[in-house]
Amino acid sequence: MVRSKLLMSIQPRGQRAAPNKKLNSAALNTPTSQDHLRRLLAENLDKIPEEPADWPALRQAIHSAASEALGQTRKRHQDWFDCNSAKIQSLLKTKHEAHKALLSCPGSPTLKAAFAAARTATPDYGGRLYFYTAVTAGTDIPEFTAVGMVDDEQFMYYDSNTRRAIPKTDWIKENEGADYWDRESQKHIGEQQWFRNNTSIIMKRFNQNQGVHTLQKRFGCDWDDETGVTRGFEQFGYDGEDFITYDLKNQRYTEAVKQGFQIRLHWNHMTDMLEYRKQYLTQQCVEDLKKYVRSTLERKVAPEVSLLQKNSSSPVTCHVTGFFPRGVMVTWQRNGEDLDVDVELGGTVPNEDGTFQTKSHLRVKPEDWKSQKYTCTVQHKSLEQDIILSVTEENINKDLKTPNPPLGIIIGCVVGALLLALIAIGGVYVWKKRSSGESH
Repeated sequence: MVRSKLLMSIQPRGQRAAPNKKLNSAALNTPTSQDHLRRLLAENLDKIPEEPADWPALRQAIHSAASEALGQTRKRHQDWFDCNSAKIQSLLKTKHEAHKALLSCPGSPTLKAAFAAARTATPDYGGRLYFYTAVTAGTDIPEFTAVGMVDDEQFMYYDSNTRRAIPKTDWIKENEGADYWDRESQKHIGEQQWFRNNTSIIMKRFNQNQGVHTLQKRFGCDWDDETGVTRGFEQFGYDGEDFITYDLKNQRYTEAVKQGFQIRLHWNHMTDMLEYRKQYLTQQCVEDLKKYVRSTLERKVAPEVSLLQKNSSSPVTCHVTGFFPRGVMVTWQRNGEDLDVDVELGGTVPNEDGTFQTKSHLRVKPEDWKSQKYTCTVQHKSLEQDIILSVTEENINKDLKTPNPPLGIIIGCVVGALLLALIAIGGVYVWKKRSSGESH
């Protein structure tokens, strides 16, 4: 019920005349503007009602954020508001995701805090991220696994069965030689033993002496290549709950539950370890990230576009897949004019080959698209010309369903291919991804 309310369209006001010159809403589709707008919206989330009964308050919060983000006058933004309900829906979706983050993270006192935590867990710009997972004996899955990600793309994998760190992308193979992978293997063998020892210690803190339990660690760094802003982070989870988090600014660990108190005290007295964490997260991790990201900047892969529809009463889906880099713009037109109403924007998610996919849904009756010209337009930096598909019987494929995202690491939700197994044994440490449904 909450979802249906939050994604409903905001209706334009009465007989208001269209503006002489529309605001260039394409500005919202640049990563910098989107990030700025979301941050501003996050700052206003505490002012937005949990349920959208007070639409004026919600409207004003988004209005103010858009005004500051795009630097336009209030009047011009009212025009933008009336003419771009699809953009509004996207912002409402952001609020909805923040609300879900609050529900899944009851420790966060406000929507703003939950949303900030969600953004911290899953940055919009280039990030290097590692997931470590240790599972106690008694399952068929490896005792320890490590997965490395750069900008939503898995580049390395290690598990306790093979005891080898292996590259998962061509670009990491080209950047790192055999010595690097030998060092990574030895490092993760050491991490495997550390996790085994600390899982036993934590079990004792919880008065547990048997059963299947999980200890997980998530750490890495972000780098915004436009602003130069960097950030490091490290978090631990036990049996699907927050356990201990590293505060990089103050170089201290903080516990989320009382069972972590003694461990936190011990770690905070290990000054050499604290200094190493700071050095790694602020320097080494960032330098490696810059090197890896730069090695892929010139890569461009053009998207494949198709129109899908399950049946005549279902929305028409414009499915865009196989593109790189991530940024893409998908829009709908009716008789050549941009169409914002009855449009639902999907998130951008990774494919297994390192490319991305996204989709946009248009709610339109068959008699409408048969009597008027509806088109889906895709813009991407790999294209010399936009891809434009007309909504016609010939172009709509009713036999194919939109592919589901591959099962890998669901950023902000689950650690890698262990998803089903970990759910089965009960204990997945979740971090929320924006993503707008983004998954890997």
